[in-house]
Amino acid sequence: MRRFRAVLVLLATAGACLATFNVRLAPADATITPFVWEAGWGTLGGGNNQFNRPLGIGIDSDNHVFVADTWNNRVSMFDRNGSFIRSFAAPPTTGNFFPTDVAADNSGRIYALDSGSAKVSVYEVASGNYLRTLNVAEGVSIDIHEDTIYVLEGNNEPGGVSTYDLDGNFIDRWGGYGTGDGEFLYHVWGIATDTAGDVYVSDTSNDRIQKFDSTGRFLTAWPTIRPGETSTSPRGVSTDNAGHVFVVDRANNLIKVFDSSGTFLTSWGSTGTGHGQFQTPVDSATDALGRLFVLDCGYYSNYYQRCDTQPNVQRFGRPNLPGAGEIAGTVTETTSGGRVPRAWVAVLRSATMSLAAGAVADASGNYVVGDLPAGSYYLYVIDPTGAHTAGFHGPPTTVTVTAGNVTDADPAIPPTSGSVAGTVTEQGTGSPIGGAWVIGINATTGATQRGAVADGAGHYNIAGLRSGSYRPVFVDPTGAHASRYFPNSVDFLGATSLAVTAGGSTAANVALPTQSTPPGPASLSGTVREAGTNTALGGVFVVALRASDFRNAGGAVTNASGQYSLNVAAGAYKLAFVDSTGGHNMEWHNNQPNTGLATATSVTAPAVTNATLDANTGSMAGTVTDDPSGDPVAGAWVVVIGPTGAIAGGAVTAPDGTYTIAGLAPGTYRATFVDPKGGRTQEYYNNSPNYAGATPFNVTAAGAATINAALHYP
Repeated sequence: MRRFRAVLVLLATAGACLATFNVRLAPADATITPFVWEAGWGTLGGGNNQFNRPLGIGIDSDNHVFVADTWNNRVSMFDRNGSFIRSFAAPPTTGNFFPTDVAADNSGRIYALDSGSAKVSVYEVASGNYLRTLNVAEGVSIDIHEDTIYVLEGNNEPGGVSTYDLDGNFIDRWGGYGTGDGEFLYHVWGIATDTAGDVYVSDTSNDRIQKFDSTGRFLTAWPTIRPGETSTSPRGVSTDNAGHVFVVDRANNLIKVFDSSGTFLTSWGSTGTGHGQFQTPVDSATDALGRLFVLDCGYYSNYYQRCDTQPNVQRFGRPNLPGAGEIAGTVTETTSGGRVPRAWVAVLRSATMSLAAGAVADASGNYVVGDLPAGSYYLYVIDPTGAHTAGFHGPPTTVTVTAGNVTDADPAIPPTSGSVAGTVTEQGTGSPIGGAWVIGINATTGATQRGAVADGAGHYNIAGLRSGSYRPVFVDPTGAHASRYFPNSVDFLGATSLAVTAGGSTAANVALPTQSTPPGPASLSGTVREAGTNTALGGVFVVALRASDFRNAGGAVTNASGQYSLNVAAGAYKLAFVDSTGGHNMEWHNNQPNTGLATATSVTAPAVTNATLDANTGSMAGTVTDDPSGDPVAGAWVVVIGPTGAIAGGAVTAPDGTYTIAGLAPGTYRATFVDPKGGRTQEYYNNSPNYAGATPFNVTAAGAATINAALHYP
């Protein structure tokens, strides 16, 4: 394997001097080595480590393994080594319980698909408690990506995919009967999503895998039949963070591996009961460490139509280079302990501070770096969103890798922002005011920053506030309570400022007085969009004040289409539009700034009033290519550096070499480009080998700076 030399410059601390590291990187292989058997468990029966016709397997972000033990009418939970933890029995509202698949969300819950009842049973992992039941389409397989549930239909029925939110509300359905793009025959048996949200379906009767985007748009398809085979009957499908797609070939007792575009990479397996052999493999799943878990139903009897011998789970790991090991763990936040998704982890040789490898954590903050020669290393972590300060793991802490082993290392990085949190109650009674709005306002500029909605107990938390002083305002959108600035002021000037520090949470509890608000049949409605792009803006607080005395008359939040509607008494009102995400400038109707209440145009209800809000951040985008071929460079790290030397954001280039970094405050920036897999030489924009020679560029509010790079081998 060829290795190349480049230079990587990482920021040790915000505004501090730059630390320079020499990089030795290896270009990615076009194929991969078959995985090796590591562990296995399970026999036929009803005991803790036994199964009876298990059909589905899933893994959560903590590497717990869940098996849909179908004919034992339960879901069984194990650690990654096969030690039994607990089982999840039939929910109390269900008679027969035949779970055929199971998936986990990012909030400590599992979702068991019961094909017999067309329901999904939801459980809490930590306690094992049943939570609720969701009504879904009759399906055979389930997967979850972020906040969307994907249910695959097709057990003796024409195949299709139905999507739901985590509360079971129907979103969409796609698919139809046939052999064309986006169509399925009877018997489709596996569904999986990747880190980008794309969806893969085992189109079993068509002997192929079909790939869709998250909305169901067909992307590509590829056959699972290889030379010399007549059928594959693909069942379970799974993906890992490295872009591999694993397909369970039930007909040939194989595991086949493809890249995300359908290029065949490798396969392994044979018929039998030994390590790495299968009788009737039905499903697979990957953990955060890149291991593959294969569920084998056992010997399948065509006569009895059942699996009745030695069902089991087998765990496989990708072999490292000879004498190499791995580092794996989870990136968290120092203050809250919360996971940091998509963080970049650079592995540096402790003796020379040269970069040995790099990895991108998944949505749960889990990462794994393999093929590391035995030795001592440091870890340097970057949050490409800029929400955390980049830095070393520990002071730094030495991480020792030994051949053939996985070394655990859990870096923690501090946040760059703080929060205001507390409770909103009713003055006098102390009753919580659920649904109240809390808006953070900069005490110096008067500009609105971010907003939050109180839960049913009146609790709220405005996260992501930059360090500084704030004067939050509290609004009841029902109009039943008067608005107040903290702690009990009717206006901004009389409010008390709250200090917010990075990583800190400032408490602010407020009690709102009741007020009489006449019920109104008149409607105030409209649509809020972004100025310039006309993009619909969801999550915008629309506040109506009576024009006569500026009292709170109520409010509404725009939906995903930017639409809002609220009922008020007939009369004149002043309307304010506040983006709760902080990404757009607040305005009073008609196009007046946050200080423009006095000059705002009154609206007489009923009325339709639209608004366009100006974005207060900009973006940079571009393409990274190879020099001199011009081919796109996928997987490159693009880091944007602010005027103080702090990392302001980052992105990983897509397969076509493109990237976008949004949410940049207006100002002057520099950018650097690193190829952590291909070994091309790092450079700073525009074609500089170091930070000192980098060309600054400006980002303006609502503007997009185009910054391209062409990287070459040494």
